[in-house]
Amino acid sequence: MKKIIGVVLIVAGLVLLYTGYNKYEESTGSLSIGELELSSTDKEGRNMAFVMFGGAFISLFAGGMILKKS
Repeated sequence: MKKIIGVVLIVAGLVLLYTGYNKYEESTGSLSIGELELSSTDKEGRNMAFVMFGGAFISLFAGGMILKKS
């Protein structure tokens, strides 16, 4: 049973990591006209991405520890 929980936590961590990365990439935008480059960032989107990264690392760590103990 503990192995199943560990695997589920690792899979959830990987999903959170992927989703956070996509959220981070979507939060920035840029426009280039000749030598002029304009960029913008969505701070709320970036903050949510960092929260997802944190949740992913916690989930991966917890899943790894559970599998290590089993």
